[in-house]
Order: sequence, then structure tokens, then C-alpha cells
Amino acid sequence: MGSKFVVRAVNRWRGALLGGVVGAVVTVALTLTSLTATEASGDDGGRASGQVDAVQGPDATTRTPDAPQTPAAPEPTRIALLGDSVTQGSAGDVTWRYRLARHLRDSGTAFDFVGVRDDLYDVVTEEHGSHAYANADFDLDHTARWGMRLDRLDVPVRQLVAQTTPDVLVEMLGINDLRAGVKPAVSVETVRTLVADARAASPRVDVVLVELPQVWVPGVSRFNAGLATLATELSTPAARVVVADATLGFTPEHTWDGLHPDVNGEQIIARGVATALHELGVGPAPAAKITPRPVGPRTPVTVTDVTRTPGGVRLTWTRPAGATAFEVTVRDDLTGATRTSTVTSTTTSVSGQRSGRTYTYDIRPVRGADAGADSTVATVSAAPGLATPAQPATRTSGQRAQGNAYAGLDLAAVPGASAYVVRTAPSASCTTPPAPEAYQRYGTFATPSANIIGTSAAVWVTVAAQDATGTSEPSAPVCVAIP
Repeated sequence: MGSKFVVRAVNRWRGALLGGVVGAVVTVALTLTSLTATEASGDDGGRASGQVDAVQGPDATTRTPDAPQTPAAPEPTRIALLGDSVTQGSAGDVTWRYRLARHLRDSGTAFDFVGVRDDLYDVVTEEHGSHAYANADFDLDHTARWGMRLDRLDVPVRQLVAQTTPDVLVEMLGINDLRAGVKPAVSVETVRTLVADARAASPRVDVVLVELPQVWVPGVSRFNAGLATLATELSTPAARVVVADATLGFTPEHTWDGLHPDVNGEQIIARGVATALHELGVGPAPAAKITPRPVGPRTPVTVTDVTRTPGGVRLTWTRPAGATAFEVTVRDDLTGATRTSTVTSTTTSVSGQRSGRTYTYDIRPVRGADAGADSTVATVSAAPGLATPAQPATRTSGQRAQGNAYAGLDLAAVPGASAYVVRTAPSASCTTPPAPEAYQRYGTFATPSANIIGTSAAVWVTVAAQDATGTSEPSAPVCVAIP
């Protein structure tokens, strides 16, 4: 570069003289020596050798300094995530992969997850290919599958490393092997082979062996101990092997089904992997403590249909991603009484509505043992119109036959009623009526008469009228004494 610059200066000087230009004075500091390293950088605090001190005249030009060079962005660290269902995740999950990606991204670490798939498993439909991530704003690439084992990989490790060219291979496998009866020592040796196969494809690849967090599963603790020994044996300065502690603080309460992590379990696993990557010089050390977050599906259901049925209501709603069941709570707005049931489908029928009362239905999505987002509320008013029946009259006195008590009752007819619901409460005497909750449904009768069978000394009876919109308030109770 210095020699070319001097030649251009000399030629310009000669042209000025031969052309007879008057008044042009050119002063040139001539040197044919090449620039030193400092001069070539332009960082010598003065003029470089071969620089034109001053140029004057009609054809004089001023040299424009070179623009400063922007440092090249660092190449991202390529990270392959190899695992089973804990790494893949299922529909509705955030996944620990997201937690790790967020940690690296927020720290400004250049990284690139690499793998052969990017999906989740849907535990409801039992199909792969879902992309219903709770948050998909991260690099989704991975090589993990629900049910994958160390000894039954979808893609041989040598092929996977050759295809994806990772700088770091993060593997978390083995729980399915152990649960299938494979001995911990055998699985540790399978991990040894896995590391050897990865190095056969890329001799300088670093490997992170992630401990299994489910330490309550038989064999896991021995397997994890074997990983630590293996890492010490196999690690070299050129190709390091480190262990990620995913067990610290991890309990069954950090899972939604005893095996798969909930949002807080995901944080614990991501923290362990991030710590191991930091040991390899990738990203900063993570915070020691996780931030507890609400568990269960975070998207509430949407009620799509409310249909009145005889004595109740049928509700239909949407299924948020990740919901395996639903808690349906019915509240009587008059008394405040509630009852809760759990269903797996997205529709349910609830009976026992009283004519003229208002009921509130709370539907909360559930994933395994974790109740999810705040419930969706549907308020339904039972149609008025049915009067409360009069107190039943005893048609036949209590009789005993073969140890059973028989009582025939005449029920007061109610206009518009299509049936009569009889409830009974066994008692030792007819002195004091039982509490309302003591009455159990005995049966539904199409006509206003009923025969009651019991074994106690006395039976208390109430009756309610029923039509297609609901059930009336119960009548005053009547007691039938059994002689």
C-alpha cells in the first residue's frame, strides 16, 4: 500500500512540471520503504511514511482517511440439544429450552440451537408435530422426542453431529432406559459410547451431560453419579466434558405428573445447563435462585355453548393447549354452596338446578396435578315457574317385611311438573328433622306417588317438582315411623 501511494504522488509531481503549470508547488516526502505494522494501522499519532505533507496547485488533492473498521460480530456458538420428552416438551409448555435461550439472549451471548426438529408432543392427541408453545419467541431447533432412550436414538449421534456441526452437544437422556429396567451402569456405558461417537464426527466438540432431575425414580441417583465419573474420565483440554446439575432443588412438586417439569422445574433444569455452559465459556453464570411462577395451563377456557337440560345445564368450552382435564365448580348463588367435579372432555352436564335460582359455573383448565389459569365463569339462571310442592302425605303406614320398611306416599301434584324428585334421610326417630345435606336422592317418579323402602326406625322424605328447565325447591319434610 505504501509503495503504490508514493508512485501516484511522483506521477502527479512530474505532470505538473512537464505541463508548465505556473505557481504550483508540490512538496513530497518520498520513501520507498513499506509501512510498518503501526503505520499500516494508522494508530501512530502522526503521519505515516510516504504521506504527502502538503499539496498545492490546480490539480492538488487531499487524501481522505480510511473509515474505521467495525469489529466483526462473533460467530454464534452452535448448541445441539439432545433428549427425550423433558427436552422436547408438550403442547402448552414454555420448555426449559426457552428458559436457557432467554438467559443467553438477555446476556448478549451469540448462540444458535441446532437440531433436526422443532416441535412439541401433544399429550391429549398423542401426536407429535405440535407448535403450540406457550412462548415460541426463541430458537426452536432441537433433537428430542417423547419416549426416546439412550439405546434407541432417532438419529445416530455421529450422524447428528456431522449434520448439525455443533460446538457443544447437550444431552439429557436415560430416564426412559431406567424405567424400562436398564441397569444404571449399562446406561452410563451407553453415554460413554455416545461421547465417543460425537467425537468421531467432530474431535473438538464439547459435551454437557445433564443429570436426570427425577432422583426419586429408582436408579437415577446411581446413574447421575456415573455421569460425574464419566465426565472426569473423558474430558480433555481439546474436547471438554462437563456435568450439568439439574437436580438441585428439584422435587416431585416441580413436575405436573411426577416426571415432566412444570414451569418451575423448567427453570431449575435451564439453570443447571446454563451453569455448565458457563463452565465452557458460553454465556454468564445464571442466578442461583429461580423465580417461582404460576403453574398449570395459563390460557383460560372460553365457554362456547350453554344449553339448559332437565334439572340442569350442559356446558361446552374450548381446550387450551396443555390442558389434560378441567375442574368444574358449580355455585348456588342463593346459598353459596359449591360442588366441584373433574372432567377430561370439553363438555359436561350438571344436574340439580332449582327453579328460579341462579348458578355460577367456574371452569379451570388442569394439567396433571396443576390447576391452571383463573377460571372462566358462566352464570346460568334456572327458569322460574315451578311451585314448591306441598308436604307429602302418608298413604300407607310404615310396614316391615323381610327386614325392610315400606311406606307409601301421596305427593301433591304441581302444575307443569313432568316428574317428582324424592329425597330421603334415614333417622332413629321422627323427633327432629335431619339437616338438608343429609337427604339423598332416592328416585324420580313420573306420577305424584311413591313407595319408599328403608331399614331404619324412621325415614324423612322431601319431594321437588321437575320440568325441562330445572327442579323446584324441596317440600317440607315428612317423617314415616317404622313400627
